[in-house]
Amino acid sequence: MKLTHTLLLCTTLLGSTAITKAADRKPFGDGTLPEFLKVYDVNNDGKLSVEERQAYVKAMREAAKEKIKERKLLWDTNDDGVVSEEERKAAIEAMRKKIEDERAKRFDELDTNDDGSLSAAEFVRVPNLKEEIAARILAHLDTDKDGLISKDEFLKALKPPTGPRPPAGGGHTPPTPPVPPVPPTSP
Repeated sequence: MKLTHTLLLCTTLLGSTAITKAADRKPFGDGTLPEFLKVYDVNNDGKLSVEERQAYVKAMREAAKEKIKERKLLWDTNDDGVVSEEERKAAIEAMRKKIEDERAKRFDELDTNDDGSLSAAEFVRVPNLKEEIAARILAHLDTDKDGLISKDEFLKALKPPTGPRPPAGGGHTPPTPPVPPVPPTSP
């Protein structure tokens, strides 16, 4: 009973300290609210109270939910309110195409002499890519071993996997240990 009373007293003291600290918080920056937050300052005191901050967070969550609904509607091509398996596959294919187009654009940016292939000198120009790592990547991507990366080699090597995804939780299933043989029993 005494332990319960002590815990209750500590909880009450810690709770009141947290409330006091929240009330003593100063506004960020120079003390003025940014323009987008002034809408939530209902009492016009130049700072957001706990309730005003909660209203802001709620509004942001609702806006995020609306954006998700808009994306679903974008993929719902027959406007039935449901993204069917065919619509999902079409959306995935559209995203895959967009990624491939971006990669092709990146290839064209790196191909400074417009010969349709990347040399080691062109490949080293990738920002923040060290020369030795660039050489290893070049060797990996250069499947025909001509010392150059063609656009086809570049796009094929960088395609996203199309097979089944690995299981959740790291994607690695440890191998099953071998079962030791059972020694024969003597009669």
